[in-house]
Amino acid sequence: MLDHFASCDWLPFRERDALVRWCICWGVYTLLGPLPSTFALIEAKMNVLQDERFERQKDCLAESTSKYLAGGDVDGARRLVTLSYEEYGRIPNQYWRARWLSTVEPAIDLLRQRGVNINLRLAYPCK
Repeated sequence: MLDHFASCDWLPFRERDALVRWCICWGVYTLLGPLPSTFALIEAKMNVLQDERFERQKDCLAESTSKYLAGGDVDGARRLVTLSYEEYGRIPNQYWRARWLSTVEPAIDLLRQRGVNINLRLAYPCK
């Protein structure tokens, strides 16, 4: 691990000994610093849980759209994609809103492959 960090460009250390000294100093500095607030710890845990939820559910919209289309319910598929887009657009956190809106694109592609033209603005900021 130390060799990897010594060879990458984001740390200014090229020698393993200098990197070990920096790691020790940074660790001591961190340990002597103030503990994070309870709110920051809860927020970090919530971010981890939200990311895990996103990873589990990111393909659900495309899979559900595919099932609607396989059953011949084109209007149901269109309605599902439109409602999901509107719901995801209301997510207050910009980072999560952009991530969830990105899951709409595969569902729209499935609809377009079936000849359904759906006009949703997928322009969402990255930052």
